[in-house]
Amino acid sequence: MNFSWTEQMRKRAVLTISGLVFLFTVLSLRLLEVQVGKHDYYLGRAAANHAFRKMVYARRGDILDRNGNLLATSIPYKTVQVDLLRLRQILQKNQEIKNPKKRMSLEQIAQSLAPFLEMDTNEILKRLNDTRSLIVLKKKVELSAWEKIEALQWPGILGVDEYQRRYPEGRNASHVLGYVDSEGNGKDGIEASMDHYLKGIDGWYVSEHDASRHEIRAYRSQDAPVKNGYSISLTLDQTIQYIVEEELDKAMTNYSPAAAYAIVMRPKTGEILALANRPTYDPNERASLTWEGMRNRCVTDTFEPGSTFKIVTTAATLNEGLVTLDTPIFCENGLWFWAGVPLRDHSSYGTLTVEQVLQKSSNVGFAKLGLKLGETLLYRYIREFGFGQTVLNQIMPGEQVGTLRPLAKWSKISITRVPIGYEVAATPLQMITAMSAIANDGVLMRPMLIHEVLDEESSVVARYSPRVVKQIIRPEIAKQVIKALSSVVSQEGTAGKAAVEGFTVAGKTGTSRKWDNEAKEYSHKRYLASFIGFLPAQDPEFALLTIIDEPSSGGIYGGQVAAPVFSAMASRIARHLDLSPETSFWEVASR
Repeated sequence: MNFSWTEQMRKRAVLTISGLVFLFTVLSLRLLEVQVGKHDYYLGRAAANHAFRKMVYARRGDILDRNGNLLATSIPYKTVQVDLLRLRQILQKNQEIKNPKKRMSLEQIAQSLAPFLEMDTNEILKRLNDTRSLIVLKKKVELSAWEKIEALQWPGILGVDEYQRRYPEGRNASHVLGYVDSEGNGKDGIEASMDHYLKGIDGWYVSEHDASRHEIRAYRSQDAPVKNGYSISLTLDQTIQYIVEEELDKAMTNYSPAAAYAIVMRPKTGEILALANRPTYDPNERASLTWEGMRNRCVTDTFEPGSTFKIVTTAATLNEGLVTLDTPIFCENGLWFWAGVPLRDHSSYGTLTVEQVLQKSSNVGFAKLGLKLGETLLYRYIREFGFGQTVLNQIMPGEQVGTLRPLAKWSKISITRVPIGYEVAATPLQMITAMSAIANDGVLMRPMLIHEVLDEESSVVARYSPRVVKQIIRPEIAKQVIKALSSVVSQEGTAGKAAVEGFTVAGKTGTSRKWDNEAKEYSHKRYLASFIGFLPAQDPEFALLTIIDEPSSGGIYGGQVAAPVFSAMASRIARHLDLSPETSFWEVASR
């Protein structure tokens, strides 16, 4: 058979070949564009389908007491998640298995997870039927439980690292420590002020997974290593803190006050050994936090200190050489008028020596000492003892400066009221700092709460040392003030109940009427009772301030309610510190 091309056939062939050439040309150009022109773009998309980035969260540093006892720590947990997209894919393929007994089901998964998650099987099953691609089954799963879950090897069950902040001592030292919020940020106390040290820096890495979404660990790269937080070692002594907390609980029961608080300090260094408040709170139970329980009254509340403030007036007049301990002061038989305004004592006193004026806490006697000193010198000494300014440099958030009005705003009677602790407001921390200066031969130390900052290997990153602020009064004058303060803690003084067997205690009571804002006058029902002292008087190892705010039973005076609390705390603290009972300070001094 002869075959011959017709013109029409040739045209069709040319068109077909031309079309094929054009098609392959377009495809070639497209391939060229994809493989060359957009190589990086599609490579990136391909990598994105398999690559992922995972955060590695930093562990928050611990908080320790001075002896290394744990006060706050971060416990590792797992958040159990389910990749439902992957799980559904596996289950769909699983249906191809002919033997029903070998098929995997959501019911099986739920039943096996329930005991380890401590959840109801039906609740787990309900969540596994969710339409989302990723769900959280449970947070804060212990590592031991997670290991058992991981051993089941169910597809799509993921464990994400997390940490939970825990406070082993519960509410003890809670006002010092503060707490951590749900985002891991420090709130209040050391958790807030030292957050930059404690928090650490989160890390992350990039890796790849296969089609089944299993990580290919060979492709993992650590791009930003995690840096765990530093630990903070405090000056607190866990045992002393416990003693103070326990005795405050007893005080709340015995005197039914609105509040009670105490601070223990080492006069020689300014180290705070304990600080506690009532009401209080447990930082482990954030849901139950209340403003009243969280208030750190030792640094945030100010009060007119009353008679405890008389230590400043005594020290100033003696240091200026205006009087001696034997200088007689006529106390006007308990009632004295200045600028037409009466000033009363709680008893009728005639002539007393300066030492007796302090021992009996005569308001009239101290008003006259204030007049001898004068406004300018009195104001200067008050400032030098640390009043009217912060003393902890915001290590404790919310620290107040108190109230010390400039001289231009003093009234005619201010010179007779400020020396007895009125018309001036102080924080408890300021009061114990001032008393510690007298105990420390007249040297004012800056209060310390941070001892060291430690890295993960417990190597010291930063160390805080005691810091001298100023020599306020001469050492020999400080000894005279201590002698007078020791007579306060006697049967002749106002604080016989503050005595500690085997030791000479130097201290001062305080009872101040609280201001009534509605009545615009001092209340006749609301009192703040306090005692501040130190021992051994010969060589003070610790100073202690106790405050009973608005006692409603057992009395209203510092000598009645605050002094016994001091005695109970100080006796136990002395035993803990293994202090040896002393020979009377003044017997030793007179030899």
